[in-house]
Amino acid sequence: MQTLPRRLAALLDGLRAEPPLVHNITNWVAMDLSANLLLAAGASPAMVHAESEVEEFVTLAGALVVNIGTFDEHWTRPALAAAEAARSRGVPWVLDPVAVGVTGFRTRNACDLALLGPDCIRANASEVLALAAALETKTGTTKTAPSLSSSSPSSTETETITAAPSLSSSSLSSSPLSTETETKTAPSLSSPPPSPSPSLTTTETITAAPSSSPSIETARGVDSVAGTNSATHAARKLARHTNSVVLLTGADDFAADKHTLIRIRGGDPLLARVTATGCALSAATAALLAAAKHTDTPQLTAVTAASLLFAAAAEHAARNANGPGSFRTAFIDAIADIASDTTEQNPVITMSKTRVEVVNK
Repeated sequence: MQTLPRRLAALLDGLRAEPPLVHNITNWVAMDLSANLLLAAGASPAMVHAESEVEEFVTLAGALVVNIGTFDEHWTRPALAAAEAARSRGVPWVLDPVAVGVTGFRTRNACDLALLGPDCIRANASEVLALAAALETKTGTTKTAPSLSSSSPSSTETETITAAPSLSSSSLSSSPLSTETETKTAPSLSSPPPSPSPSLTTTETITAAPSSSPSIETARGVDSVAGTNSATHAARKLARHTNSVVLLTGADDFAADKHTLIRIRGGDPLLARVTATGCALSAATAALLAAAKHTDTPQLTAVTAASLLFAAAAEHAARNANGPGSFRTAFIDAIADIASDTTEQNPVITMSKTRVEVVNK
């Protein structure tokens, strides 16, 4: 049974040995940071959204990201075509439904893409609540989508994430129509270190009210007004409906598939003050899903490892930063440090105060 840091190290080793091409159909604000973080992690980024080449490009890629942050009518058909091509060819892909629920255009596109079965949906609490409610309204059913990937995780597969010295991404930032911000304050890093991580068996159950249609109170542009704890019920519903792993990001992150809910605590509040960190996490998640496909790693493990990677890097970067600007540079450096020393005892990971635990199974 392997710990999560060891699984992360193995995935990063895979990226370095055979760098996957990550095809990004992402928003203009996020392109720079996503590309730099993919390079730092060991993957190869490509920003391609022309309708005339997206389907062909997917055949060359190890993973795809579709991010609707700065979507317009010219991006709709290429994004759908790329997602369909990824599904038909077994290429892992990640949906980032930025600001779904805020406008009809955004919600229709997010729903159409979600129904194409992404391997992962990464979103903040307001977006998870909105997308789950919109899909239920659109389809009129909560029937689980057919499996689109042979590597879809099962409840037994998640047991490989045992005894992780855990790590998690904190609030992930946003600028207008770029990525998402969780307004809830992340745990202070000056607080006493948590107790040693428990084995990833059920430790507690999070009770959350059933999701409802979002309103202006739960979504403000691309910012999340809802806390992540309030959206865990909707995240699990969304995972069942789309057969995707849902990565719900905020002060705490949650990774959910049809069977299991994992909480990742940690990171640093400065993530919320640098634009496009959420979008970049979507890109990094796609890269690790590409590596997971070649190592028979469960998708839930790979998605949780992506949250772990960002949490550890954010906490480390915050120690060396004077504010958001220097944090951004230090964060890219921290990702590179982890990727260049892919051992379970990597100091960036072992010094982290964050935790990972299964909260419901």
